[in-house]
Amino acid sequence: MKRQALILSVAISATSCALAADSPMVLGGSVAPSAAPAAAPAPAPGTRVFQPQPGHPMTLDVYPRMITAQSNASVRLRIEPDTRSRSVLIEWTSDDADAGSHLINLDGEDAPIRFEFPLKRMTAGDYHVVATLIRNDGTRMVRATTLSVFGR
Repeated sequence: MKRQALILSVAISATSCALAADSPMVLGGSVAPSAAPAAAPAPAPGTRVFQPQPGHPMTLDVYPRMITAQSNASVRLRIEPDTRSRSVLIEWTSDDADAGSHLINLDGEDAPIRFEFPLKRMTAGDYHVVATLIRNDGTRMVRATTLSVFGR
C-alpha cells in the first residue's frame, strides 16, 4: 500500500499544471497524441500573472497586495546572479507623501537569488513600490508594482 501511494505522489508531481480544462489527466496511462498541444487556460479577468520577461534579471512582487492599516506586507524580489549586480534600492511612496526606502547591497554572483523585505505598520493609501537594480557598469533596471492599504 505504501508503494502505491509513493508511485501516485510521484506521478502527480510530474504532471504538468498547464492542462486545458477539457484535456484528460492520466496517471500511469497514455493518451493519443493530438495535432497541437493544449493551451493553458486564460487567467480570470483581473488576475495578475507573474512571469519574468526574457532577458530581465529581476522580478518584484508585494504580498499581500491589499492590507488593512497598521498591517504588514512583504516585498519579494528574485534577482538572477550576475557579477555586475551591486545593489537593489526598494522605495515605496503614497499619494499622501508617506514614503520609505531600503538599500540591499549585493555581492555579484555570490548574492542570494531571493530577497524578502517587510513593510511594517503601513498607513492607509495606495503605494507605488519600485525596485531598482544597480549594476557596477552604471546600468539601472527598474521594476514597479502597487500596494493598497485600507482603513484609518
